[in-house]
Amino acid sequence: MGATESKLAFRKSVFQIYEQKNVPATNESFWSNFYTLPDTAEDVFNLFGAKDIRRVRDTAPANLETLLSKITSRLFAFLTLSTFPTRDDTRAVLNCIRILTRILPYIFEHDDQTLEERLFWAPSTEEDEIPLGTRLARAVIKLLFFRGFTLPVGTESVGVQYLIWEQGVGSSITPPVGRDETNNRIETMRLLMTLLSRSMYCPPPEVLNFENRWAKAILTGLEKKAALALLCSLLNTVVNYDPVGWAVLPYNHLLFANAEEHLVTLCLQALVVLLDIRPPGVDLSQLLTNPLESANTYLPGSTKRANIHVEVLLCFWKLMEHNEGFAHQIMESDKILLVLASIIYFLVEARTDPAQAGLVRLCSFLLHIISQSRTFGVQLNAAFDHSLVGAAAKCVPTFTSGTWADFFFLAIHTLTTTPGQTVLNRESLLVAMTNVSPYAKSLNPTTSTKLLSLFSMFSNPAFVVANESNHKLVFYLLETFNNLLQYQVAGNTALIYAIIRHSSKFYDLRDLTFDKAVAELDRIRTLRARKHNEQQDQQPVTASSKPDAESETGASGTATPEETEQNTEPQRPPMERRLSEKAKGKLPANAAPPTPIAPTGPSDQKFVPIPEWFNYWHVHLPLQTLLILLDALSPTVESMIQSQSITDDKPIIDFLNSGTLVGLLPLPHPISVRRWHGGEATRVWITSYIWGAIFERSVKEREVGSVWMGKSFGDILLKFCRKVTHYAWLQAPA
Repeated sequence: MGATESKLAFRKSVFQIYEQKNVPATNESFWSNFYTLPDTAEDVFNLFGAKDIRRVRDTAPANLETLLSKITSRLFAFLTLSTFPTRDDTRAVLNCIRILTRILPYIFEHDDQTLEERLFWAPSTEEDEIPLGTRLARAVIKLLFFRGFTLPVGTESVGVQYLIWEQGVGSSITPPVGRDETNNRIETMRLLMTLLSRSMYCPPPEVLNFENRWAKAILTGLEKKAALALLCSLLNTVVNYDPVGWAVLPYNHLLFANAEEHLVTLCLQALVVLLDIRPPGVDLSQLLTNPLESANTYLPGSTKRANIHVEVLLCFWKLMEHNEGFAHQIMESDKILLVLASIIYFLVEARTDPAQAGLVRLCSFLLHIISQSRTFGVQLNAAFDHSLVGAAAKCVPTFTSGTWADFFFLAIHTLTTTPGQTVLNRESLLVAMTNVSPYAKSLNPTTSTKLLSLFSMFSNPAFVVANESNHKLVFYLLETFNNLLQYQVAGNTALIYAIIRHSSKFYDLRDLTFDKAVAELDRIRTLRARKHNEQQDQQPVTASSKPDAESETGASGTATPEETEQNTEPQRPPMERRLSEKAKGKLPANAAPPTPIAPTGPSDQKFVPIPEWFNYWHVHLPLQTLLILLDALSPTVESMIQSQSITDDKPIIDFLNSGTLVGLLPLPHPISVRRWHGGEATRVWITSYIWGAIFERSVKEREVGSVWMGKSFGDILLKFCRKVTHYAWLQAPA
């Protein structure tokens, strides 16, 4: 039969398949026309048009089902050949591939998903109940590695052999292939891309949660050697491609057809699609939330707690650091909120345990890293559901309604106001809160009150001069308030009212002088020393006795600077506790040398503030927006309270909601994101922490035969960690 006769016969078969409603499956002479008559892919696509396929799908679904059964059966039979394929075998399987590539998109696009379900995903009784779709997806991968079809004919074996296509990753040789094998790879890769494209046919809002079963069959159903051969072949084909080629003649690309470039394009597309696919339900959040769920049961110990959260957090850190695709994907997903709840839970759980200082530091860094994302900030506006986070909800003050931003801000308040000795880094926590503050649309009254309580503590005169870096915490809080007022003022009326009620704190901070702050610090230190001496007189001094660690309070009833000084600044050598070189470099050129202020407390290694240092940062406090707000609204609110004898907050909130601050406040300042930058010291620290976690796990579980067991490795690790600590202090910014 000539080419013209073949095309006419094929077209007649296409016409018959939708005109004759039920062609018998036993009519092999008819069904074989679809994989024996076409000569090229163009024949299939031109002669089996889109209208024809839709008519078959809509009016003769039984014929469509039979066609798919015949085509897939012929394709599966090809894979069972015990000899190298003949020319007729190759032609038949190529036409099967072309028919599938042609008709599958029209099945995917159909509104009635039961058609695809019935054709491909109904359990099969023939192949151990494996659905046809799963068997087809795996068969396509096998076709990519079939001797005499997509691999050269060899003398060693026939059939499927997972041989990497090109030298490079996983292989040092390139099997010789001809034009036919390359073209066959192209046709098979087209079918593979058709299967992977199933996600394109679902509504966009459902894409992230849509389960692409074709992709799942490939990603999770392949044996190891098949998966490695596929990924290495795709990657090596792309990397080894030379666009210029062996012919360096000008315009050679116009004279010679280049099938290799087509194959490289398909390989690149397949790589991108495979890396972009996320199997639903497979994520790290499930492991991170396990400790929360196990701690939130009525029967203690009834739910197993998987104590692998340190390793999971380290893995999460590395994925965020090195894989931008993963970072973008997790931020777009609501799973990041569960990750946040887990990190908060671990921080609260370990905040007072010196042995967990590494975990606390890791969690603080992770909060800083995820807070850099605008998407994460927007996600925090989702309604908070206490039932989703288990025991993490117990880490914050109780609130009936609110958002994840409320949970986040309240958790930071809980952590930063922890009494006694802690291993927390308050600065990292407040930086994370500042980064997300421009996107918090509505904070509830509880959160607003706690934020102002935090500001009262950190703006205490003695606190800001007790430590070289304490004033930074005030800056972060002021920036948080400014972001909320300038970008989300409409929904944060409760915060505005809380600011008005604490207006004196802002005016006091504006009018604070160096002498007043130092006098308050000296007063507190004197009280502390007197209390310490009284305790010494009442109790005999023993080797194990320690100064009273009870929290001290200043005039405002807030945590004392001494406590924060101990919590936020590790014990550096005496010279390092003085004003740092970085701080000295910020002083005016004519600044006088520091005049030591004799400490009155029990220690003589306190930070010594000087007027030049105080004046430098005090004049830069971002108070303008807040003072404008207070000057405009505070008198009116106070007048309402006095004249109307208001005892409830609702009238004030209604009044603030009824007005507008447009034109009153300055123009919004550019959003400033403080990004996390891990220097050499941090990278060395994380290395030591990783190995420390590995060693600790091995010791706890008494792993038999582990190379990490034994005193020798423990001693080596301890020495290394000590060197890391020393190196970190040398590299730490002033």
